[in-house]
Amino acid sequence: HAASRVGNPQVRGRVVDVGVVKLLPQHALEIQVRFPSGATPPALVRAGATGMGPSGVGPYLPLASVHRTDMEGRLRLNFPKGTVHILAVAEGCARQVAWVTMPREESGPLVIELPPERLVTVEVVDGASGAPVAGAEITATETIRAPGVSFVTSAAWWPPLDPARTDEDGRLVLRGLGPDQGLRLVANADGYPRATGNMTSFQTARIRAGETSVRIEMAPPRTVRWPIEPGDVPPPPDGATVAIRPSPGSYLDDEQIPTAGHVESGELVVAGWPPGPLHGLAVAPGGSIARLFAKGDEDTGAPTTFFPPRRIEVLVRYPDGEPAPGWFVIVRNQGNNPVSLPAPTDSDGRAVIQSLYGGTHGLVQVHVSDRNVAWGGAAVGSVDLEKGDGRIEATVERTRDAVLRFTLAGAPHLPPDPRISLGMTFAGYPPVSYTH
Repeated sequence: HAASRVGNPQVRGRVVDVGVVKLLPQHALEIQVRFPSGATPPALVRAGATGMGPSGVGPYLPLASVHRTDMEGRLRLNFPKGTVHILAVAEGCARQVAWVTMPREESGPLVIELPPERLVTVEVVDGASGAPVAGAEITATETIRAPGVSFVTSAAWWPPLDPARTDEDGRLVLRGLGPDQGLRLVANADGYPRATGNMTSFQTARIRAGETSVRIEMAPPRTVRWPIEPGDVPPPPDGATVAIRPSPGSYLDDEQIPTAGHVESGELVVAGWPPGPLHGLAVAPGGSIARLFAKGDEDTGAPTTFFPPRRIEVLVRYPDGEPAPGWFVIVRNQGNNPVSLPAPTDSDGRAVIQSLYGGTHGLVQVHVSDRNVAWGGAAVGSVDLEKGDGRIEATVERTRDAVLRFTLAGAPHLPPDPRISLGMTFAGYPPVSYTH
């Protein structure tokens, strides 16, 4: 296994030194999987190193690999020093997990006993009529707690569900669960709002220890009307199609909200909303923008007003006055939520962010970063969009090389594996490469 501390560098137009790649010694691990009566060998074994990864704790990282035992349940693998996550499963058995610290001090093989599987029937029905929903897609996630780690993470259930959709009776049978295994399920089907299980609870269910059945009710889509009040710009006329997009900081993303509505009798009518409180932005054909809000149990939202769209132009230069292309401009509101995607500066060091809401509470902070990130960067100014457009000029430093010299008791000394971290600089937390 080889690893390098690269730290998400932006490699556009630049050469990145990834430092030294160190090859680590391997340690053999003998695995013996034992099957209950009636099970069918061989077993599938998924093994991966733990640690911090792109999505949190790392039992399920790109280094994870899948292997197959022989018909006696035996398998030999090699791992570097550290903690390893082992997951074994076989047909007719429940999954079993083992954590191993390599090199292993115990003699003999690592024995993994597979218990008999528990079957769980998942029933998906329409929340209004109770009718079964055929073809609903089920996704499953589990909670993982690594030994010695104070926090937990979630990961997709492995192996993947097969089948992953309900039958004509709206049912699906989950296999491979142990007696104490819990899962969180999310259901999605055509004609219903998109559920993710992230910050929302509709169309979800949790399988608890010992349960053999669970029921998921699909949420009928809502139609919500917003009275339109006059403002600085004329409202869209009756019959106009109005685009809908997420509101900054909302728990609903692009896949969970309707894409458009229409104006009818002076009201904005939008169909296809999920249950719960609603936040969004409505964009009229002429570009004017209105903010949308509705309580979770109401089909009439708060009166709304359309405002002219706003834009922010940012000019980024180096100290010598030369333009700084390839930097990113990030705009966030007072809740620290991005109001748009990061905008890269062009060859003139210029970035323009358009179609911003210009109504009340329109104060936003503008940041500049050398990375394409939604959070981070250095604050270069603020704009009150309620008053109008904004223009900001910013100066950034060029990338520089630095030489660090270490001494121990006055004598030159280089640590065998130095770890160098920087405090916040103008560009936020930039990726740093180093050699020694």
